[in-house]
Amino acid sequence: QLIDTLAESNKTSKTLSTQMAQSEETEKQIDMSRREYTSVAKRASLLYFAIIDLRFVAPMYQYSLTWYNGLVSKLITMAPHSGILEERLHNLIEFITLKVFKNISNSLFAKHQLMFAFLIAVKIGLETGTLNESEWKFLLTGTSDTTNEVPQNETPDQISDSMWSELFYLSQLDVFNGFQEYVVKNFQEIQKVKDLFNDDIGGGFSSKLNLFRRLCIARCLRPDALIDGFTQMIREDLGPEFLESEPANIMNAYQDAGPMTPIIFILSSGTDPAQDVQNFAAQQGFLEKLKSLSLGQGQGEKAAELIENGRTEGFWVVLQNCHLATSWMPKLEEILQNLHDVHSDFRLWLTSMPSPHFPASILQNGVKVTTEPPQGLKATLKELFSSYGQKVLKECSRENEFKSIFYSLCFFHAVVLGRRKYGPLGWNCLYEWTKGDLDISRKQLNLFLSKSVGDDIPFKTLGFLAGEINYGGRVTDDWDRRTLLTLCNDFYNAGVLKPGYKIAEGYSTPPPSNLQEYLDEIATYPISDSPELFGLHENA
Repeated sequence: QLIDTLAESNKTSKTLSTQMAQSEETEKQIDMSRREYTSVAKRASLLYFAIIDLRFVAPMYQYSLTWYNGLVSKLITMAPHSGILEERLHNLIEFITLKVFKNISNSLFAKHQLMFAFLIAVKIGLETGTLNESEWKFLLTGTSDTTNEVPQNETPDQISDSMWSELFYLSQLDVFNGFQEYVVKNFQEIQKVKDLFNDDIGGGFSSKLNLFRRLCIARCLRPDALIDGFTQMIREDLGPEFLESEPANIMNAYQDAGPMTPIIFILSSGTDPAQDVQNFAAQQGFLEKLKSLSLGQGQGEKAAELIENGRTEGFWVVLQNCHLATSWMPKLEEILQNLHDVHSDFRLWLTSMPSPHFPASILQNGVKVTTEPPQGLKATLKELFSSYGQKVLKECSRENEFKSIFYSLCFFHAVVLGRRKYGPLGWNCLYEWTKGDLDISRKQLNLFLSKSVGDDIPFKTLGFLAGEINYGGRVTDDWDRRTLLTLCNDFYNAGVLKPGYKIAEGYSTPPPSNLQEYLDEIATYPISDSPELFGLHENA
């Protein structure tokens, strides 16, 4: 029996030794496979540190590592697969970079989306070595690591003191050695360079310059052109899809959230997503179970009761204007931290203007969506046609004429909104035109078209209603009214019925189409709008 026991022990020992060797080999293989995906981990890490830097831009831009890990894990499963390792790694890096940008962009205001895309491009450049820290520091601060004092401005009549100082610090960088002297001697010639990002600057410097270094020069000489340079760098280094802003999508936010994850609408002036939430609730069959409350003084107990009832019965709870109830925000944070036994249908929707008093833990773990009017012609047209849908395009008995004129009317709406970004050059006063002005103009167009006979379309009447009443009713300045009516005449005329009619500088009317064809046409429009599109000089 002892011999049998020893034999069995020896057999077990050999089995364990074999299994341990196999385990060690498996561990080595796993470690090798893990190391092959290091580049993906580095990119995900790089993106996270770009994201957490956003908290310095606005108090509402806060994201937790736990939330980010969940997002990246989901994106890894969604990325295109490939049996070739190099192709799989490329797919993962490109897919995660784009989708993380799109996801975060939904919670950023449009004015910060370009900055975020540029920050990603710079961090990638610093990691790959195509950019260096000293040039990045100069672009940010206008200074460099030097102990030398700025000499006295030699040409104060041509070069301002601030420009002189920045040119001096730029010249301390190796690539730009002697650039300040070159600018002083050739200031008039450099001023004639139309495009600092593509044209020859002279002095033998152009061969040393990449686009980022040209941005450093633009900071000194043409800071007004920096936005164009940022846009070009993002397009070249990341791709044009990083320049396209998408309208807020409640469905995506709803799918990303859950019973324990609040959905937070970050408001801008003149926006209210309450109606959009109601429409979405109706689509999902939850309109009867939607409970809404506008927060303010004395509303805290009612809000807490709504959340408790929603938790147990599966309601959707909408708490509006959280920024007006700053004293109750710590209580809301406590309620959400102690949520348990939550009904699977429960959803909490919060709306708030940017506020430093909004609890950080809710922001970091919630799904954030910004609500603001779309920026630019392309984004505005895309949002308008997406929201109206195919049903509106087919609502008139004279379908083809309606589609052509309605497209022109939407273009007019986008142009009058777009002129506002030029300040007093666009409009002497700031007017809050809304989609409601376009809606009433659309309904009038439908009515008059349906009642008109043959080719007799009352463009003069339609133009008067839109220019003088619907849009013009908000206008208080005589010169603004004259400009508005002139623009209205450009878009409300018989020419827009002809496919290929030049509706604006560089744009032509498409033939009557369905919704998808219109969206495809809009997708071909440039992301950046030229001033000529709005009837302004290129220097505007």
